[in-house]
Amino acid sequence: MVFLGQPSNTVSTPAYTWANNTTTGLYLPADSTIGVVTAGADRIRVLSNGNVGIGTTTPQANLHVQGSMFINSYYILPTFLYDGSSSTKPSLSGWHLNELRKLYNLPLVNGLFWIKSPAMPSALQMYVNFTADGGGYDFYRITNNANTTANYTYSTHGGRALGLDVFYPRSQGHWAAIYDYVVNVNQSTIANDVKTAGAINRKITTVASGTYTTLIMRDPRYYDGGAPDWEVPDGGKWFLRNTVFGEPNGDYLMYAYLSLYSVSANGDEIGFNDGNAYATLGSTFIASTNVKGSSVMYF
Repeated sequence: MVFLGQPSNTVSTPAYTWANNTTTGLYLPADSTIGVVTAGADRIRVLSNGNVGIGTTTPQANLHVQGSMFINSYYILPTFLYDGSSSTKPSLSGWHLNELRKLYNLPLVNGLFWIKSPAMPSALQMYVNFTADGGGYDFYRITNNANTTANYTYSTHGGRALGLDVFYPRSQGHWAAIYDYVVNVNQSTIANDVKTAGAINRKITTVASGTYTTLIMRDPRYYDGGAPDWEVPDGGKWFLRNTVFGEPNGDYLMYAYLSLYSVSANGDEIGFNDGNAYATLGSTFIASTNVKGSSVMYF
């Protein structure tokens, strides 16, 4: 290391450096202040009061890191990231939060986080499941719904004002996550909280006709076999069963949601019925941003 003297005491030519690498070393940016430089750029700053800054030249604490930090295999998020930790830093959806936590190698523990999608007027604390299907399903329990009916074309249920819709079931794992949220997290029952088989509906005809009892009720684009005339409102993936069933047998109306009467703990073999043309939501139901599994995800 060679002392170059005060005339070269700048971030681009630090005073203490190597003869063959003059843009890396130490310099004195102010009295009793030390700057550590690599490639002609400030990396570490030590102030006269002892504060140390990494990525900042004006540290506000004993150790001030501007950017992410990796400790014992886990990243600590930068303060500017929308990590769902507060209403002022909501994530766009459970799926976005899941991807962010994976990126920074943070623990993926199911729980409440602040979410605000572009459709939501304000942030809400929503339950995010980080385990089913790689994580990212979000749920919100509506408990004061004033409406009694809902379908794809004219639903004005209690979730609408919040920017949410009835959940769109994507897979067996999604159903298992819904079961866990309702029964284990909220200490409720499927019969009380889940009145419809999600927002699955048929839009082909306006008359009550067409039996689907020979088809497996799931999205044929994503599963081996299924019912092509049925869908969820966002055009994304949907799932009810892995086997054929005695429903829907034809007594349904255009856009009507299927009613629900059973969900197993593992989310398989959902029991449903199309006899109730417009399935009743009731005062309590499960809503979601429905981002995970949608046909188009926003960023």
